[in-house]
Amino acid sequence: MSGTFTGQMNPTADPNVVTVAGPFFFTGGTGPYLGASGSGAMDAVVTFTAPDQSSGVSTIAWNGNVTVVPEPGSLALLALGLAGLAALRRRSA
Repeated sequence: MSGTFTGQMNPTADPNVVTVAGPFFFTGGTGPYLGASGSGAMDAVVTFTAPDQSSGVSTIAWNGNVTVVPEPGSLALLALGLAGLAALRRRSA
C-alpha cells in the first residue's frame, strides 16, 4: 500500500521509546490490497533496539475504513452489459 501519514512522533521518559500518532490516508497496493483505499488513525509505540536508534521494534494500532475500488475492466464490463440491456429494450419496444 502507499499513502500519507501526517502524525507526530513524541518522546517518552525512556530515550529509546517514542510514540507516534495521527491520521493516515492510503490508496492502492498489491496482492490483497489491490484497489483498496481508505483513511483512519494510527497509534504506535516504537522501541529502538540499536544504540544509534537505526532499528527498533514497534507496536502499531490502525483504526479506520477501507474500501475496494472496482478495477477499470470490471467497470467496462458493467457498462457493456448495461448498453446491451438498453439495446434489447429499444429493440423490443
